Amino acid sequence: MPPESKPRPASRNPVNLLENRTPALSALLERAARLQRLDHQVRLQLSWTESARFEVANVRSGTLVVTTPLAAVASRLRLEQTRILESASRTWGAPLSKLLVKTVPAQAGKTTAPKSKPLSAFAAQQLLAAANVSGDPELGDLLKRLASLAE
Repeated sequence: MPPESKPRPASRNPVNLLENRTPALSALLERAARLQRLDHQVRLQLSWTESARFEVANVRSGTLVVTTPLAAVASRLRLEQTRILESASRTWGAPLSKLLVKTVPAQAGKTTAPKSKPLSAFAAQQLLAAANVSGDPELGDLLKRLASLAE
């Protein structure tokens, strides 16, 4: 028997949070908008090819955190550190004194679906044989449908 779902308190219901714009949500949305503006401003400091290869991840304790999957882009960002920090400080509204560039793998956080493999002719023959000896007509139909997917 499935567990009974408890109703969420009104303060924890996502719909109510969006409708009521609680102080915590308002602060989070404002920070996200500030980070987005900052990301845009930093991208304006670099040519298009580099700006497409990094993301402003966070600002904390006067440090601008940027991530990129490419070591070459990380090096370029470090070389342009002074210009980036000056522009970012103006946009952020508080002094940013350090640029932290993190190189992360390109596939970090992304999951890829496994590639499907077609059924071989031998597998299709085995499925048809199993369908023919199956005493259950529904199972037999399913096995035959599966066998029809063979190459």
